[in-house]
Amino acid sequence: MNDLSQTIRMVPLDQLCLHPMNPRQQVPDEDVVAMAQSLASAGLLQNLCGIEEDARIGIVAGGRRLRGLKLLASQGWEPRGLAGPIDPVPVQITRDPAEARAWALAENVTHSALHPAEEIRAYGEQATHGVPIETIARAFGKTERHVRQRLKLARLAAPVLDLLAADKIGLSAAEALCLSEDPARQTAMAETAAARGLSAAQIRGELKGASIPASDRRAIFLGLAEYEAEGGTVARDLFTDDAFLEDAALLERLWTAKLEREAARIGEEEGWSWLEVSQDSYTPWSLIDMLERLWPEPVELPEGDAEELDLLKALHPEERSAAQTARMQDLTRRAAGDFSDDQRESGGIIVYVNSTGELTIDRAWRKPERKRAKDGQSEGPGRDKPALPQNAVEDLRRIGHAALQVALIDQTELLLDLFAWQCESRLPSWGGALGISLAAPMIRPEKDSGFHHDARLPDLSPDNSAARDWDAFTAFRAKGKKHRNQVLARSLARTANGPSNGPLAEILAQHVDAQRMVRKIWTPDAANYFGRIRPDLQVAIWEELTGAEGDELKRFTDLKKGERAKELEALFADASVQEALGLSREQVKAIDAWLPEELRGTTQ
Repeated sequence: MNDLSQTIRMVPLDQLCLHPMNPRQQVPDEDVVAMAQSLASAGLLQNLCGIEEDARIGIVAGGRRLRGLKLLASQGWEPRGLAGPIDPVPVQITRDPAEARAWALAENVTHSALHPAEEIRAYGEQATHGVPIETIARAFGKTERHVRQRLKLARLAAPVLDLLAADKIGLSAAEALCLSEDPARQTAMAETAAARGLSAAQIRGELKGASIPASDRRAIFLGLAEYEAEGGTVARDLFTDDAFLEDAALLERLWTAKLEREAARIGEEEGWSWLEVSQDSYTPWSLIDMLERLWPEPVELPEGDAEELDLLKALHPEERSAAQTARMQDLTRRAAGDFSDDQRESGGIIVYVNSTGELTIDRAWRKPERKRAKDGQSEGPGRDKPALPQNAVEDLRRIGHAALQVALIDQTELLLDLFAWQCESRLPSWGGALGISLAAPMIRPEKDSGFHHDARLPDLSPDNSAARDWDAFTAFRAKGKKHRNQVLARSLARTANGPSNGPLAEILAQHVDAQRMVRKIWTPDAANYFGRIRPDLQVAIWEELTGAEGDELKRFTDLKKGERAKELEALFADASVQEALGLSREQVKAIDAWLPEELRGTTQ
């Protein structure tokens, strides 16, 4: 080796200084304190880099670490725990200014990341010394949310962090264990997870127990603030943003009381003679099977408004603007009219909280009048009682229900039409002819640049805004079997589970060769992939696809991580870049077909 070669030497701390090449010339004092705390808890996990000039060694990469080491030395710090001696210091040294400058610029993207357990303990150690979250975030180049999550993990029982450090459980499993505040339960569940290979979802399911998710309709209606004001406790999952109400009895009491208060207020404001409160998320048949439906008395709109309403209804929903939709709804409400005073004096309403936590009013119903004898008394003993007890009425309803299903057994075409119609209209299971629910798994990636969502895959959200009457269903059937089958295929395809859901789904993905569709709907770019992978993988992909070697490969390797990501994006998206690199037709085909390792084989 010549005198420009690099080497690592142990250098006394007092012989090191900050070199002008170092990009971090100005570092806030609180950041230096935070770095010192990190070094005190975890030690120096990476050597410094410096250039030797005139018998002096200037640090070009690791300026914050150098300042932190000198601060510890000035305080007379003694090594303990994970941290070793701080003096002398391992320094990678060169005499080549070009090499030193490359170190100064590249160090932020080439240093080894801490193991999550080490990072968690380092953050926790700093927090115990009173270092603010924002300071820790700046010192480590992380977001404050990231630091808060790590500090939450730092409060886990020590045996749990030991299992994480030994890679017996993963980071997602440790995050799930934060749902419990009991160290003994955390440890027991962590040991079970390590022994049985439990997933984070399974751990959360075990720890949640009988708690109620904040997405429950009762919790939404009541509101977390009101629940907590009454002494209710909420377990918040900092990693998934989920929350769970731990006192189910308190929630039941509070939301029921609020529902009754709101129902009484509405009944008084609207002047109904009676009201019923349903604890269900709908109007149960048992409340209305003996009642008569009341309808508001319609009104005739002025000629101009009536014509406007007809024109708005004639537009396809996607053609209507938000203002036009609001106007159509207003005119429709006006045309529907209102209930008369006589109807309000004899009728009533049913109030409940729907599946999305909204207070819902089912207007309006009237109870049948009892027949009276001439003397004003009921006609005979017991004539004011229902003809059948409620359980007998329910039995008859079920018999009628069964009769309908038997009648439909051989109506294959009708059933398929009903199923397809329910898919197209997005009717919920309780609002359509068939009690079928379709779930739409999440398929849009968080970084969705380069991702094409096929418009043929429908939105299967529980939205019944498109529900129509029998005439509309008849019009749907008139479109023919081809249209029906297309609706069914697209809707059912949207419910398909991913290969990770089990062996059947994995075999299905292989059977239809799902891998061949990946590049048809997704193109890797700097934001969604290349900027998120390790620097060495960036270089490996460039070398694999371009065949670069020598100076060209060194040029690419010497780029900053973000610059490499943008060049890889251009390689995939810009034919002129491919041409400038002199790529062959086979190399271009390889780029067009290239997939990350995680998407090869079975599509996850």
